[in-house]
Amino acid sequence: MAAELPFYIASSVEELVKKHVEGVEVDKNYSIFHYLSTCNNLVKQADIYKSEGDIERTYIYSLRFCILIFEKLQKHPDFNKESFTKSRNEIKRKAELKLKELEGLKETLKKGYERIQHKKEEERKRIEREKEKERIFKQEKLKLEREQQLLREEEEQRKREDLELESEIQRLKEVEDFENRKLQAQKNIKRATSARTFELLRQEALLEERKRLQGIETEKKRILAEKQEALEKEFQQQLFEQQEKERLEKERLEKEEQLRLASLPPPPPDYSSFDSDQLLNLIENNNKKLENNNQTDDKLDNEFLLDPSFLPPPPPIITQPSPSQEKKDNNNNNNNKNTTAQLPLSITQPPHMPNNEKKLPPIYNSTSPIQFGYPSLNNSVNNPPSFSLQNNTPLIQQYKQQQQQQPIQSPTNNINRPNIPQYNNYNAKPLSSNLNPLPPQYQPQQQQQYQQQQQQQQYQQQQQYQQQQQQQQQQQQQQQHQLPKLPQYQPIENKSISANGLAQSPAVNTPSITPTTNKPNIDSSEASKKYSKLRKIIVHGEVFQEFMRLAENNTKRSIETCGILSGTLSNDVFRITTIIIPKQEGTTDTCNTIEEHEIFEYQLENDLLTLGWIHTHPTQDCFLSAVDVHTHCSYQYLLQEAIAVVISPMANPNFGIFRLTDPPGLETVQKCKLKSFHPHPPVNGIPIYTKVDHVDLIWGKKSDSKVVDLRFLKK
Repeated sequence: MAAELPFYIASSVEELVKKHVEGVEVDKNYSIFHYLSTCNNLVKQADIYKSEGDIERTYIYSLRFCILIFEKLQKHPDFNKESFTKSRNEIKRKAELKLKELEGLKETLKKGYERIQHKKEEERKRIEREKEKERIFKQEKLKLEREQQLLREEEEQRKREDLELESEIQRLKEVEDFENRKLQAQKNIKRATSARTFELLRQEALLEERKRLQGIETEKKRILAEKQEALEKEFQQQLFEQQEKERLEKERLEKEEQLRLASLPPPPPDYSSFDSDQLLNLIENNNKKLENNNQTDDKLDNEFLLDPSFLPPPPPIITQPSPSQEKKDNNNNNNNKNTTAQLPLSITQPPHMPNNEKKLPPIYNSTSPIQFGYPSLNNSVNNPPSFSLQNNTPLIQQYKQQQQQQPIQSPTNNINRPNIPQYNNYNAKPLSSNLNPLPPQYQPQQQQQYQQQQQQQQYQQQQQYQQQQQQQQQQQQQQQHQLPKLPQYQPIENKSISANGLAQSPAVNTPSITPTTNKPNIDSSEASKKYSKLRKIIVHGEVFQEFMRLAENNTKRSIETCGILSGTLSNDVFRITTIIIPKQEGTTDTCNTIEEHEIFEYQLENDLLTLGWIHTHPTQDCFLSAVDVHTHCSYQYLLQEAIAVVISPMANPNFGIFRLTDPPGLETVQKCKLKSFHPHPPVNGIPIYTKVDHVDLIWGKKSDSKVVDLRFLKK
């Protein structure tokens, strides 16, 4: 037995019994198993505190134990239940031994309290003696202080008289000095008055001169402003007239351009898509027409590609060529002069665009009229494709080779210039003279607005996505529990546990059931501020993983599984060392234990205390239901540190440790007589249960914690 600790709970045996033993009652609604477990807890705690030398707590738990066994528990209807005969006899035997120990403990407490009282009396007398000595010392000190005060007063009186005499002499000197200063001040005032009058006259003269100069300057500024205003009006009038002329000229040019564009014919067809037969037929028809007409002037030469019903193509857009382009044009013209005799103009061929004209059309501003570029027939006729009549190759093959060597290239669209339509495909059928297709209208402003709208929509979508991510992170942080989170559970197929938590396997496809009532804030400060004096409980997290492995079969079938948290007490700290899984009957929402005497017998054989309970929620969130609250009330009523552990494999968070608030949760549930599921609203803003703060959950360290499964124990 350890050394006896000093008494600190009470000052007498009567006070100890009144505060910590009286008021033990038995509620018939709680099963006899809970009371027998409580008795076992009491006797175990009494033995532990006795070994630690805490006589007061040993007496409290021993006396509670004896009162329950010999007085209160006899009234319980299940006390004489046959299944608990062995446990009941063992408890009675321990109660008889504790009853004998109580007498010795009571005498030890009395002697200890008498020693404490004797020490207190001695201390009181010592304090009185000290007070008497202090009173006499104060009286002597006060007498000495009074004598010293009289001497100080006499000395001060003499000093005051000396000071009064010095003060009178000083006053007379000050009067004489004052008269002298008064005369000097009067003289100074007269001199200052004369000087001030002269200064005022001088300042008035300067002010008049300044006003005169300011008037002259103001008049000059006014005249200058009038001249400036007249010049500005004249300039504005000239500018307005010039702008009006430019506007009228611009309108005239726009009308002419519109009339010219309206008279433009559609582009010529593209003969490159014709096959050889069609091309020969076309050449023969054109030759016949030339023979019949016998016209050799330049006008017919320019129209050798067109249908007689077609109008001549519009003139090309005149652009200012660069010096380098002019040189190229001259070279091309010289070359073309040498090739004019190779092929008569009667051979029908699409106009050929020389190299110096193979360039992108000019970029037009959105404010200028739209112009369309057509191939230049003058250049194409003067520079026809180089088909050789002396060559043995058929004309059709020469035509195809020429087309392959010089294909008609369409300008590529550039996002930095307007998308001006180009007639680069001449596959259209000949149109009648009464049809005049209009060119498509280009609207660059609409394209820019569309691009800006697309960019704004993408930016808004990115902002919304970032805001959603931030909100999800904040919600996850608020939902995290202060204890380490149990690794996400999934049903186990091969009966093995992974290294980082519970084993991974296909999860049960069971929809989670969310309670219809709003859950109270079980993390509020009001709900947990009263539990700082609870004894600490230490538990290793690996024991919960082992429990879930054994409960896997029920979890797959969405059936709840429960167990009893058992452990030891040492140095006023509980340690959960064993989870007992008893025989039980479970559904998707409830779980009830049977053969509870087996739990109690195992605890007796292994010297274990009941510290709470654990159960699963295969299809629900992690919380205490109304039935769970009533179940836990029986544990916490008999041991205030008792806890309830809930594991919900399909929820997030999936793990929680709870207890009833006291007050008001424990008292509220004790008074509630309703059965099955029913709501328990908060009382004065405080929920009836809360998360615990007296449990230390340890992960990763080796421990001797284990799970004992009694479900398959043979009778």
